[in-house]
Amino acid sequence: MKVMEPVHVAQWGVAITTPQVTASSAEINIKTSVLNESSEAATVKLVTLIRSSDGTELARTETSNTVVAEGRYEFDNETTLVSPRLWSVDSPVLHTAVSEVYCNGTLMDRVSTNFGIRSIKFSAEEGFLLNGIPVKLKGGCVHHDNG
Repeated sequence: MKVMEPVHVAQWGVAITTPQVTASSAEINIKTSVLNESSEAATVKLVTLIRSSDGTELARTETSNTVVAEGRYEFDNETTLVSPRLWSVDSPVLHTAVSEVYCNGTLMDRVSTNFGIRSIKFSAEEGFLLNGIPVKLKGGCVHHDNG
């Protein structure tokens, strides 16, 4: 059982994507769904920190909005990291996004979400590309027809 404040991040309410990734920079999009389960509207400030695997703060965003009573609001934040450490099979580097919800200056909720920064692409000419580098996928398609 989880005991939460009336204003909090929804369960599974953080979604992180990396739409543009190169070796020199990475664009990070973070959607955070905040619930207000109280009977009054609340002015909410969402602070999102991006931390490296060793805990160093790499980026910070702050956004405020009103969340109606018994309602939900999805914050949509973007930030860019310079020279990001990319996730790969050989180097599975994870970053952490820490989402903090404040009402009237009081911390109401904090959620940590691990994610990897990487780009993926499929091409008929080059196959599967991870961070722009071809990766051979090994496996088998073993199934039975009319079993």
